[in-house]
Amino acid sequence: MSHNTDNHNFMIEYKKSLGLYVNDQTIPEPMRVLQECIEVMKKKADDYQNGNSTVKQADYYPHGIQSLYDMVNTKRLRVKSLMDKQLAGGEANFEGLEDSLKDLINYAAFSVAWLRGKIEGQDANLDAFNRPKPTKTPVYTANSHGVGMMLLNEIHAPGNTQIKWNHPDHDHEDRD
Repeated sequence: MSHNTDNHNFMIEYKKSLGLYVNDQTIPEPMRVLQECIEVMKKKADDYQNGNSTVKQADYYPHGIQSLYDMVNTKRLRVKSLMDKQLAGGEANFEGLEDSLKDLINYAAFSVAWLRGKIEGQDANLDAFNRPKPTKTPVYTANSHGVGMMLLNEIHAPGNTQIKWNHPDHDHEDRD
């Protein structure tokens, strides 16, 4: 076996050991970045939601997706500020552009997970904005002439009760 083949095989095994080589192919750089983001996420989760803490991840987002949007926007502004500083010849004192962009990726991932209802501590009875989910309750009542029965769908949500009449003679909506 030649020296080049040995070196090539060594590099493949080395990359495999780092998780950077899958199905005989080197992982493209954007995928490596995502792997790095996963590592950052794991390390921060250990700091923020460790076994000694009563804080769940959902506790950081009291307004649901709106809270996550605010976090994404905060990171976006941090990136803009760092770019402005670099354009003026300065450097970051603490968290650099790459770190801020990785955080932005992770908050975007948290946002998608939130929309799927998969964040630790997230209440399944609340919508994406942490409001009680509307419920539909079938109700039967007599029509306006006191004859027969009609199905009503009451949609209950805080501050909004909507009644929709499901009857051909009554094609309208009433609000309380």
